[in-house]
Amino acid sequence: MVKKTSIKHLKHSFAKKFPNSPILPILLSLPDVVSGEELVGATAILMDLLDRETHNNIGGEI
Repeated sequence: MVKKTSIKHLKHSFAKKFPNSPILPILLSLPDVVSGEELVGATAILMDLLDRETHNNIGGEI
């Protein structure tokens, strides 16, 4: 059995804190409940995009 984790609170908190972030639509497109494997994969991708956003100042300050 695969354990699922809710990321609904994470999505809501990020949207509230960073409403203009270009990665917000990507985060919001993820399902509200994901497996651990999906969470690790999504986190790696989102962290890479966030790093690019921060270093290129895409979407303003974070």
